Amino acid sequence: MLVRPLALVVPFLGVALSACSSITPIRVSLPKGESYTGTAWTNAYTGTFSAGPCQGSFNGPLERPDVIIAMHCVGRRGTGTGVRNGSTFVGGTVALNNGTIATISRAGPDPVYHLIPPLPPFGASRGATLAPSDPSVSEAVPVPSAGAAPTATSGPVPGFR
Repeated sequence: MLVRPLALVVPFLGVALSACSSITPIRVSLPKGESYTGTAWTNAYTGTFSAGPCQGSFNGPLERPDVIIAMHCVGRRGTGTGVRNGSTFVGGTVALNNGTIATISRAGPDPVYHLIPPLPPFGASRGATLAPSDPSVSEAVPVPSAGAAPTATSGPVPGFR
């Protein structure tokens, strides 16, 4: 079977781009001069943020930059709208339950981008493995077969009449 390289590259590139995440420095500004700096973590179309006592999340469709934001901050809660540029959170506004508006904006340097999940350094161990000859394992635990059904005993069920 003849496989064209371009036919393989395009789907792989699409998966790689959609699997990108970013970490963006943000500022949450509240009424009366309250301002907190923190970080927004974005994975493709969804993400979370934290700045001082303020935390929230956002979510939106892949085909549009608009996101819906849910946030809570020092006893105040609210929802609002924001903007995402690719996998980077840009900012937004949130109407809080005390009648005030919180503004979330980018602060500081450019975002940092990562692949999801981050790859370990070359040659690094991928975690401990449990070998059958490991002395900490005293015996094998039997695993029921895929078709096995749970067994039941006849008689009254405790707590029911």
